[in-house]
Amino acid sequence: MIFTILLCLHFGFLCTFAAAGDPFRGLPSDVSLHVSNLDQTGNLIYVGIDFAVFQDEDKDGVFTVKEGKVKRFLTNHTTITVDLGSSDEYKKGVMYKLAMRTLYTPGGPEGNGVGEIIIADYSNGREGWVLIPNSEFIPTYFADSNGDSIIRHTEKWEENRQKYNASKVAAGLDSMVRPYGVFWSGEKFMIDIQTTEEVPAIRVSINDSSYSTTIKASAVTTSGAIYRGKLWNKDMLNKWGNYIPKELTFAVDALDDSNTVLETFETTILVDNRDLYYRIKKAF
Repeated sequence: MIFTILLCLHFGFLCTFAAAGDPFRGLPSDVSLHVSNLDQTGNLIYVGIDFAVFQDEDKDGVFTVKEGKVKRFLTNHTTITVDLGSSDEYKKGVMYKLAMRTLYTPGGPEGNGVGEIIIADYSNGREGWVLIPNSEFIPTYFADSNGDSIIRHTEKWEENRQKYNASKVAAGLDSMVRPYGVFWSGEKFMIDIQTTEEVPAIRVSINDSSYSTTIKASAVTTSGAIYRGKLWNKDMLNKWGNYIPKELTFAVDALDDSNTVLETFETTILVDNRDLYYRIKKAF
């Protein structure tokens, strides 16, 4: 039995968006399913769907049904909106995926839509469940994993960047304009992180280096907490990007009271130190 599922995920304010093809970071506030290409032979009558959330709790790539997250919708509607529930019902850092199966009853002169419910595609080895493509999501401690909002310039260096860009535009050198995510080597990396709930600490480290800092919450809000700090060492002066731009990857870890990592993600910025503009500046 052939059917098509069109999936629309809607996200609340605190959800974060990953790169195309990656799982959504956060919990969808609701899910809209549209079922099409139903049986047209008259032998079966569509009566709804079963919907489920699958989880990969042990992170081995195998998804299993999440207990308490199976729901049956008996309806003749082919567009169905599903509420996934509260974020408290999901484990942060675990990947979840949505699934469904189409329900029929026998049609024709003998069935007339009465009798046992038939699950479509029962031969797939998953009790008829079909995992919905591109429906992966990961509930997260982090309210925003965008690098431009987490690794920031100081106010002075953002002013320097804008003045530098203005000078390049005025000279007709638009290709040399520096996006927000480009730094001069030696700038202080100002950290601004929002979480969906307070955790004991956030650790930010530069991969393949000894540079790391641990930050406590600066403020607690009704929607989570804010962590602000900086990562800087005088050894960073002229360290990266003097001949070719250098990508730096920051690992961001949410920590519990024993410094065990609850969840982690990475974000990348670019250090481009080839232009000597920064050397006339005193603020780092």
